[in-house]
Amino acid sequence: MTKPSDDKIRVLTLARVHPRKGQLDTAQALALLPPELRAKIIYQIGGKGDAKYLRQVERGLLRRGV
Repeated sequence: MTKPSDDKIRVLTLARVHPRKGQLDTAQALALLPPELRAKIIYQIGGKGDAKYLRQVERGLLRRGV
């Protein structure tokens, strides 16, 4: 596995998009990180599911700068 050439930290959730799977919880936890670390985070969500919930997660991430 090769390391990306940037200094970004990638966090991946690979699961059905659903409140029970915790994508919003993960987003909220990432938002608690210090701003300089939060700016390096790329949170990727892979999976199909509840589009309305996914938009809720995305809005939360954007508001918190993740």
